[in-house]
Amino acid sequence: MIKLSYRRNKIDKNLVFFHNGEELDLPKCDIISFRESRQKPNCKHTEKFTLITNLHESEEELLAKIDKTYRYEIRRAKEKDNLKIDIVDSNKLTKNDIDKFESFFNEFAKTKGLGYCDRKLMDAFFTNTNLVIAFVYDESQEDKSKALIVAHAYYVSDKIARLWYSCSHFRDGDGQYKNLVGRANRLLHWEDICWFKNAGYDTLDWGGAGKADDVKNISKFKRGFGGSDATFYNYDVAKTFKGKVFLFIKRLLGK
Repeated sequence: MIKLSYRRNKIDKNLVFFHNGEELDLPKCDIISFRESRQKPNCKHTEKFTLITNLHESEEELLAKIDKTYRYEIRRAKEKDNLKIDIVDSNKLTKNDIDKFESFFNEFAKTKGLGYCDRKLMDAFFTNTNLVIAFVYDESQEDKSKALIVAHAYYVSDKIARLWYSCSHFRDGDGQYKNLVGRANRLLHWEDICWFKNAGYDTLDWGGAGKADDVKNISKFKRGFGGSDATFYNYDVAKTFKGKVFLFIKRLLGK
């Protein structure tokens, strides 16, 4: 379980991730926001779908569950592409690492019409040692400012790692270069699995596997790594009158 406290829009919030019925000892706040809760609550909530990988399985078992084409691309990337993997947890992460990820993701987000990186929340995860960032560099790139081609960010508890952001840059490259970036992304996902397994985590959560048209291709890609379907729940609980008003307005606006 992850517990974070922060202030946004003049509202004091406690964020609780991966709650599974544990006792909560939280600071006073206006709202408690439960995210990726494993227990269905008896209040208004949003049901979400994801895929999870059981990290207690052996690397051989985990690899065997991955799509055959993915396995080929992972092997080729590892053996033939000049790639460097760097996976860094909160104990070794620096502000420069987070700045680099934020800049890289925001450049990616512009090309996809996505929202920018939530730096305030990322800093909170970092401060609370709940952040892992993974990078892939193309070592054959002469322009080292363009060497970073893929990056992933996870928020983590002591047992669960959840994929938060995944981004890559094709930088108007040709088909061959785009294939390299695709292989690098698959390789990094595999290296993430192995890293979390070896670090003693129980579960890798693939960060959602929705069924809507706008995300179905992403969900299909994630399924290629052999995860199992799982359901979780998001909901908010107001603890003050100000919190109740805020949630009421939020619902009126459909947010």
